[in-house]
Amino acid sequence: MIPACAQPQKAVGSDDFTVVMVGDILLHDGIEKCALREDGSYDYTEIFRHTKQEIEAADLARTA
Repeated sequence: MIPACAQPQKAVGSDDFTVVMVGDILLHDGIEKCALREDGSYDYTEIFRHTKQEIEAADLARTA
């Protein structure tokens, strides 16, 4: 988790914005198995549990 003092601060009236990007996420068999739901879909929410707040805090964050 990023310490509060390292969190980007937004300036009022500024045109600045925060972007969050990540590299490849390699999904191993165990993760695939845990994410598989009864209907055949996948839910990877749990693997983002520790980074969810940092991603949501960004002005621009993209999920695929």
